[in-house]
Amino acid sequence: MKITRKSTFNLCQFSIVIATLIVVQGCSSLESSGEMGASVRTMISEQIDNPNAVMEAKAIEARGLDGQLGEQVLKTYRKDVAKPATVNNEIHINVGS
Repeated sequence: MKITRKSTFNLCQFSIVIATLIVVQGCSSLESSGEMGASVRTMISEQIDNPNAVMEAKAIEARGLDGQLGEQVLKTYRKDVAKPATVNNEIHINVGS
């Protein structure tokens, strides 16, 4: 049997179609394995220490921040965080030559 360019092209197209169908079939599923998002909701509920915290917080009167403490915190933040120290020991990484 002589293989011509036309038959090779058709064989190539056929191979691409078969490969695409196999990939699509591997990604599809007819059944769901449970309720969508159930694992996320379970994880979030397990991370909450006190599930009634929101309701209990409403009963507590908001006290605010002590003025002197707030002023000290703000001064410390402005002094230390806003003006970070410079890096003296730089790390140089040479990639290639």
